[in-house]
Amino acid sequence: MIGSSSSSLTIYKVQSGDTLSEIAARYGTTVNELVNLNEISNPNLIYPGEVLRIRGNVSGSSSASVATYTVQSGDTLSEIAARYGTTVNELVNLNEINNPNLIYTGEVLRLSLLDEVSDSMME
Repeated sequence: MIGSSSSSLTIYKVQSGDTLSEIAARYGTTVNELVNLNEISNPNLIYPGEVLRIRGNVSGSSSASVATYTVQSGDTLSEIAARYGTTVNELVNLNEINNPNLIYTGEVLRLSLLDEVSDSMME
């Protein structure tokens, strides 16, 4: 594979019916990694709406890591911006969004460079 591999941080909001093992498999990580990264005391107990940090490998030519967020049903850019300490304009520019009033469930948004996303924004 051409390109370097770097670690990235994905932000995922737990949905009803999710399990850590399913989430780990979906994002190519392990339950142990999710438990450690998110300080989960009981891996059998996660809640809908809970925000998880997921570290994974992303292939590409850049070594810069980017924090991402997967859009959930009912999300708006203004709510996402407020939650992660950014602006709608910044999200629009980072993600080349043509219509800020139209985002899709499952769409993965870049939030910022990884070092700009602090732990306090994840809580």
